[in-house]
Amino acid sequence: MERRSYTKILLQPSVSSAVCSIVLTVIIIAAANWNKISESLFFHEYISGPDRVVSLGNIFSSPGVNNVLIVIGALIIGGTFYFLLQSRQYITQGRDAWQLQEAARLRGERRQRMHIRLIVLASWVAFSIFCIKLFVPFCLLASEVGLEALWQWQGILYLLFGTLLLWFILHVHVIFARLFLLRLRVFGGNQTIIS
Repeated sequence: MERRSYTKILLQPSVSSAVCSIVLTVIIIAAANWNKISESLFFHEYISGPDRVVSLGNIFSSPGVNNVLIVIGALIIGGTFYFLLQSRQYITQGRDAWQLQEAARLRGERRQRMHIRLIVLASWVAFSIFCIKLFVPFCLLASEVGLEALWQWQGILYLLFGTLLLWFILHVHVIFARLFLLRLRVFGGNQTIIS
């Protein structure tokens, strides 16, 4: 494969990263602007009026929600242990490979990979600080301005611009994760290269 196709695969969002970034973008914008959203919705009285049907006390006291929260917590803990055990297996396999192959060549390659990862990590941290200080507040402000004038074309454009910019920022974080892992995709990189 030529270098351009690798770069294209690296920069192009996968289906899973695009969906996760979109969902996370909507959650961030909705959480930051919840007061504006809840006051301007047509069903404001239904959510937070005096005769509201839904309240947080009623939601968290139901056994169904508690069971769902327990299952989600169990999945998170199980996934963490799974990744820890898998990483232990990879370390063991790497140690066996290191013992079987030439030690000097592996040390040089590991040193190169470590240097690349340190450079990517430093860049990622700098980009994250820049995003937290400048881009994310700007995106949230643009979405807030858009929500205040929601039914006008300027409001829709502001909201769309803030949402797309926040999605792009999250996608750049995915690209940094790919570079840090030295893979074209975080999950399923080999299938992407083959297809």
